[in-house]
Amino acid sequence: MIYYKMDNQFNWKSFVYDTHCRSLAIVIGRDLSVLRLRTDLLSDLDFYSDLVNAGYIDGEYLYINLYKYLAIKMWGIHGEGKVPRPVTINNVVLALRNQKKSENVFYNFLKKEISDLTDDQIMLEPFRKLARISGLETFVTVNIDNFLERAFKA
Repeated sequence: MIYYKMDNQFNWKSFVYDTHCRSLAIVIGRDLSVLRLRTDLLSDLDFYSDLVNAGYIDGEYLYINLYKYLAIKMWGIHGEGKVPRPVTINNVVLALRNQKKSENVFYNFLKKEISDLTDDQIMLEPFRKLARISGLETFVTVNIDNFLERAFKA
């Protein structure tokens, strides 16, 4: 997967052509970004019950949307008080800014958390199915995670 700087490196002609020829898949949204995390590695966390409430447990694993997980964990590490509701990264960041936390904290936290996830912790199958669709040459996503890229590499 190639990331483009929109000012001078993005090939708009190719993008429009791919869109017109229907060889472009636009993946928008975070619903496909699901984690499978071992509960024994999470149960000692102060915010474990918030994680469970945001996902579901099946056997020894917690299944939770990546973006809810990131919001809850960011709050659990950097926030004070109860997790802002609804639990979204935006709400958590706004609440942390109100608590005078630095913006660098958010960027570094998100980058590290996503890069530290293993392929075993990520439910990559929906992304692998997208990657196997023949005839599509370009995929566009606005998600901050790299799960689609990982599916292509798998």
